[in-house]
Amino acid sequence: MLKARKQSYLGLFICFLSFYCLPLHAIERAALHTKSQVGALAVPHELLVKFKRGKSIKRSKAVRYKASLKKRFQHLNVEHWKLDSTQNYYETLKELRQDPSVEFAEPNIRRFPRPYIISKKLQTRDSVNQARLAQVNLPKLWDDIPIDAARTTKVRVAVLDDAFDIDHPEYAENIVFPFDALDSDDDPSPETCPAEITGGDDVQETHGTLVLGVLAAKGIELAGAADHAEFIPIRLGCEYLLSAELAAYEHAISNNVDIINLSWGGPLYSELERDAIYQLGQKDILIVIAAGNAEVDNDRIPDYPSSIDLPNILSVAATDENNTLTHWTQYGATSVDIAAPGENFYTTRINGSYGEVSGGTSFSAPLVAGVVASLMVRDASSSVYDVKAALMASAEPFANALIGRLVVDGYVNASAAFEFLSNRKDEPVIVIHKVEIDDSNGNKNGEIDGNEDISLKITLENINADANSIALNLLNNDTGLLSLPSEISSIPGIDQENLYSSRIETAFGVDFNSQVGQQNILFSLEGRGFLKSGEPLFFSRSFTIDTGRLTLNTPINNEIRQFGNDQDDFHYYYVDVPAGFDRMNIILESGSHDLDMIVKKDSAPRFDYLSYWDTSIINEGAEDGAMVAAYGFQGEEKIVINAPEQGTYHIVVVTPENSVATDINYTLEANIHHAERISDDGIFGLSLSILLLFTLVFLLFLLRFVQTFGVIIRKAANNLFQ
Repeated sequence: MLKARKQSYLGLFICFLSFYCLPLHAIERAALHTKSQVGALAVPHELLVKFKRGKSIKRSKAVRYKASLKKRFQHLNVEHWKLDSTQNYYETLKELRQDPSVEFAEPNIRRFPRPYIISKKLQTRDSVNQARLAQVNLPKLWDDIPIDAARTTKVRVAVLDDAFDIDHPEYAENIVFPFDALDSDDDPSPETCPAEITGGDDVQETHGTLVLGVLAAKGIELAGAADHAEFIPIRLGCEYLLSAELAAYEHAISNNVDIINLSWGGPLYSELERDAIYQLGQKDILIVIAAGNAEVDNDRIPDYPSSIDLPNILSVAATDENNTLTHWTQYGATSVDIAAPGENFYTTRINGSYGEVSGGTSFSAPLVAGVVASLMVRDASSSVYDVKAALMASAEPFANALIGRLVVDGYVNASAAFEFLSNRKDEPVIVIHKVEIDDSNGNKNGEIDGNEDISLKITLENINADANSIALNLLNNDTGLLSLPSEISSIPGIDQENLYSSRIETAFGVDFNSQVGQQNILFSLEGRGFLKSGEPLFFSRSFTIDTGRLTLNTPINNEIRQFGNDQDDFHYYYVDVPAGFDRMNIILESGSHDLDMIVKKDSAPRFDYLSYWDTSIINEGAEDGAMVAAYGFQGEEKIVINAPEQGTYHIVVVTPENSVATDINYTLEANIHHAERISDDGIFGLSLSILLLFTLVFLLFLLRFVQTFGVIIRKAANNLFQ
């Protein structure tokens, strides 16, 4: 028994030595997105419930679910509920979604204003706003084209934002039907946003007043973008709640609004929001929305409501003073429609004052909303859909000839848009609505791989007049990378009678005949056909596809381009991981520059600019379907995934700063370790452990030898002296 216990102690000692000799791999901080994080983006215990058409809501079902009815939106057929604190929020939500009379049931989510910076330096309207108006040719439109005599009423524009100084002399006389969507009264004046909401200090609601000045100022100190228009300011409060947004839409419908401006957004998708905007579209109301300032691709990382795919949405990116996209604007080849100036505005502030803002798409959007209003009062026969089509058909190309970043590669030109309305209104305006990769004949991982035949499914949308016999060519200049048939297909004219069905899908076979690394492949789609009159039609649209296959245990070198406003802040990769491995290390090294990394299994990460930086939830490693981020402030990031499941892991490399004025070189590697294999470091550690074990055994043997030899010597000595 004693011998067995000694062997056990020896084994424990060997294990102890082995633990310290084998290499220990540090795991970087990782932010894991969980359901609890959604709670930070929604109001606790509040729900919005939409009932199916034909289902009466004269008597609310709220009592049945132990909820109180806060408000009913008659136009939208929606109720706003407050649950009893004893009710299980998620169980109630689940039960409602199974109710046959309920169409949608959702949390009361929050939205956020686009970030901006107030400048202490005040400038005159001549040096700031007039320059922005001139960039989009508004003064020329005003000077050359009179108000259409057939227009008997002013265009009505609603602005939904935190709050407004409606007594500001720049626009007070043109304010009609002001509304507070939180308090249901006619006073949308600014209030204080408390610290428990801001997460810091008490903050005054100021964003809406800044936005309204760009749109509505009448020329005392600055000129707004809309003339001969009326404005309905609607206060949403500093939380921009979905319930307030729906109340604002009800007010807009009741007061015959033509245009709505939204200079805010957020990461969470809402079916209720989409349904409400759809209903606004049915009433010919155009929604002009700021695309965002987080320098991300909205095709990859949707931002709502600007990324909702409805034809009555006009999503706006920002250009700089040189008529190129700003380095910070959000963009998207199928989700962001057009651009407009977004830097350095002189505008209204609360308490009747003025100030300069450095910029943001918050101010690009009202500039475009004002252009739409100015065009409508000069062509009474044009609908908001006509004007949207005219703006996109007449967009001015970017000064740096950048293509493939927006639905139309250019910025607003008001004068050219009026020329389109006057002389070319019967022309189709065909754009790319969606691009999908179909590799069902390949390895079925949904990505582009070398030596793989794929199909690019492209959905086209016609936002104007009918087109006939459209023949399409898909072009790419890199002939060494892929081969394309020259003539793809011919599709019939796209029927414009139903705005919501003017889309058609066509497929293009693409043969990638070499290994594809990380790159943005630029495609141009050229179309030829005929107008309804029989005259020829030509159009060209561009889009990019990201590719980025990683080979396991093989590092790659790349760079994020920052010097020329290339919209190159995100690089997408994927790596196929087989079964049977016990650990995967994903390592990013970028020298002295700070790059971050996000990983998700089976699909590309869908993170947002808020939760991406949330350090309150830390987790070491990825769980099933979870998204993991490493965002230390040094030049090396590392994510360790233990026991990775077989499948495709998607990796995003991103620069967290938009002020870097140089290209950033980096190395990325994904390596895996098998349970039956040991790395070189591990072999060294194990060898050292074995060496120490043999040393211990030798010492024990030596000790035993000395003891035995000592006994022999003592016996010999005793015999000698006896």
